[in-house]
Amino acid sequence: MTGEEYFALLPEPYRSRALEAYRSGANASALTYGDYRLPDALNNGFRWSATIEGSRFWDVIYDYLDEGFTLPPPVSFPIPWPCNQ
Repeated sequence: MTGEEYFALLPEPYRSRALEAYRSGANASALTYGDYRLPDALNNGFRWSATIEGSRFWDVIYDYLDEGFTLPPPVSFPIPWPCNQ
């Protein structure tokens, strides 16, 4: 799967945010996607610190996905949306 195919699996609005970051200058990955889990693809798909949301935002998203939890709606997100580091 490609990065875009992985990120298309995310619910909105996380999907749009991840795809935007992946398609932007934040994408510093020459990684060829293979048999990754979605959190691994997110971890390797773009530089979190180079996004408008910042590293803390993507770290929380990663943790939710890595633990197998459903992503919360943005209004209940534990850090401001979007946030900068």
